[in-house]
Amino acid sequence: MTGVAHADDILVVGFDGVEEYYNTEAECREDGPNVHLQINDTTYPYWYCRIGDDRGDTVHWYLWNSDVPN
Repeated sequence: MTGVAHADDILVVGFDGVEEYYNTEAECREDGPNVHLQINDTTYPYWYCRIGDDRGDTVHWYLWNSDVPN
């Protein structure tokens, strides 16, 4: 029997708990390697940039951390 693994993805937020966003993908990708989670950083070592958040923003880019490569 085989299964499909599902990644856990974490939307990066600032110290104030507000979601960080970028105006361009390039800005997001530039920050990606330098941003570290305060909690569970080693559990979510991979990152990627995605336009929009889970609430319908389709203008800004958001940095996400994941437990699997994207």
